Amino acid sequence: MPNLHEMIEEQGRTDVEDIKEVPPIPPGSYLCQIVGNYENIISGRKQTPGVQFTLRLVSADNDVDNGQLQEYLSATGQKLHDITIRHTIWDSPYAMQTLKHFLKDTLGIGGPLKEALSRVPGQQLTATISHRPLTGDDGSVRLMAQVASTARAL
Repeated sequence: MPNLHEMIEEQGRTDVEDIKEVPPIPPGSYLCQIVGNYENIISGRKQTPGVQFTLRLVSADNDVDNGQLQEYLSATGQKLHDITIRHTIWDSPYAMQTLKHFLKDTLGIGGPLKEALSRVPGQQLTATISHRPLTGDDGSVRLMAQVASTARAL
């Protein structure tokens, strides 16, 4: 996928009004593979700490609208396996419980926590993607894809 600088060069003569909106990736279940180790992150607004896993999409399940998926892939110039989405577990009273369920129930990994986390890269899972509205600082609203739930890969 070209970066922003390349797109500006390629489409430099395109009228701003003719720039098309990219639809959101369709909701539904996707087989995913975890890429790399988790990252420690901090949210921008509330400064909440969390751990984030990067999921690469491998295939779409039957509950994903194939027409919408093809429209999204065409609009973004990507193949399905080019797409990544992040799964975040935010700090809360339930964070360790949520992490436990993710490791044990979704990925089937047990043992000491640090060892279990070291075995996460490359694991497969099913992630259900949903949409939530995201309001920009300018008041504009768009749909943002998020991981709504995870389950063992079938």
